[in-house]
This record gives sequence, structure tokens and C-alpha cells, in this order.
Amino acid sequence: MSTIALTFAALYLFKKKYEVQQKLDEQVTIYNEAAEPATPMSTQVIRGVQRTVPMSETHQDMNLQDLNMADVNNIKRAEKAQADEVVAYENPVQSPEIQGVYLSFERGF
Repeated sequence: MSTIALTFAALYLFKKKYEVQQKLDEQVTIYNEAAEPATPMSTQVIRGVQRTVPMSETHQDMNLQDLNMADVNNIKRAEKAQADEVVAYENPVQSPEIQGVYLSFERGF
């Protein structure tokens, strides 16, 4: 008789543990859903938006009210050309190769 009572008690405890675990899993899922974005977006879309630079930041040093867009584009093109020239000067494509004979003070017999 005691084995039957122990079996029922064990079954009751296993059932309770299972129910608590299920409830906990449901609450974890609900909690983690808050961290997911409302609309799923791919990483490429996000990176594309991050690469887009607003006009206010691109032309932040210029007084755009006195210039038309053609002048602004010419100034930006000249600025980029000068920056590329500096990079080309400071980072040559290939360093010159030094050729010569190693000097050795050891005498071989």
C-alpha cells in the first residue's frame, strides 16, 4: 500500500515540476519577445541605411544658402581629389627595393 502512495506522490511531483517548467518557459519566451524588432529587417537593409549620410553632415562646413548644388558638387569633387592625392603621396604603391651585398666580417677557410 505504501508503494502505491509513494508512486502517486512521485507522479504528482513530476507533474508539478513539468507544469512549473512549462510556465517558466512561456514567461521566458514572452520576456525575450520584447527584445526582438517589431518588423524583422535584414542586416543588409540596416547597413544600407547606416551608409546613407545626411546632407547636413556631408556639407556641414559649407554655407549652402549662397551656393547652388553644381558648385557644391564641384567643391566636394576637388576636396576628394586632394584627399586622394595626399593618400597617394603618403602611401606609395610599392616601396623601392634596396639591393646590395651583405657585408660580413667573418673569414671562411
